[in-house]
Amino acid sequence: MVVVLMILSKTLESYFYDHDHVYDSKYFGKIIVKRTSNGEKSMIINGFVQGVSVELFKELFKELFKKKFSQKELYKKGFLNSYWYKMAELTADHCKGRNSPHVLIVGLGTGTIPTVLESLDKSIKQTIIDIDPTIIKACYDHFKLGDLNCEVIEADILKAVHDNRYKKRFNGKFDVIVFDVFTGSPPFLLPETGRATFLHHLTPWMKKNGLLLINRPRGFVKEDRETVEITEFLKHIFKAVRYFPVYENQKHGNVIIWGREPQLHVFFPSPP
Repeated sequence: MVVVLMILSKTLESYFYDHDHVYDSKYFGKIIVKRTSNGEKSMIINGFVQGVSVELFKELFKELFKKKFSQKELYKKGFLNSYWYKMAELTADHCKGRNSPHVLIVGLGTGTIPTVLESLDKSIKQTIIDIDPTIIKACYDHFKLGDLNCEVIEADILKAVHDNRYKKRFNGKFDVIVFDVFTGSPPFLLPETGRATFLHHLTPWMKKNGLLLINRPRGFVKEDRETVEITEFLKHIFKAVRYFPVYENQKHGNVIIWGREPQLHVFFPSPP
């Protein structure tokens, strides 16, 4: 009897903690939501992790506020060293002291960045644009998207910047625009987001002292070269441009391109 109960217990644990939830997306094919025994969830598309649940992150926040963990200890845990946290931190820092700050996040993932950002500053209003209704549904089902104080818009950002409805609504609206877009197949990015035509229509959505953040992969020859080219290109458009390597491991990670104060009157050069 004891053996049977032990087997049943393991079976239930496997179902509730390791059971995969699979969604079919017209954009990305199979989207898998995995849950481990420690309660963490992740979304996997074509073998790549697109985001993780933040329940464990929230616990780390509580411990940090209680002074049980130092920032150095949290870096060792990998939390503050993630690009998700870095993008949320840069966004929150830019919004600090502003009146009714409003942020646009392009690319939902699992909602990691919006959730961390809300944990850092609840006063920031967030608008999220994602093209895939399946990802949006998965986030409501498994990643507590409904708990966030945000607006979620299902739209293609490349078309939205040309849509008069969005132009009228969003011109001069955003303190920060965050790009964290994954296409599901090589090169895993939207090349258009670094192009003159796209930026010409996007930058009017930003406030005069706004900030643009673009997430890109690091550690790949072609993508690293394009990151340098895009960074140089953005210097024609923004008053200040930087990029921040995020060292999640020795070989690969992310680079965050940072552009502040769009110069809307400048001549747009040819894209890289």
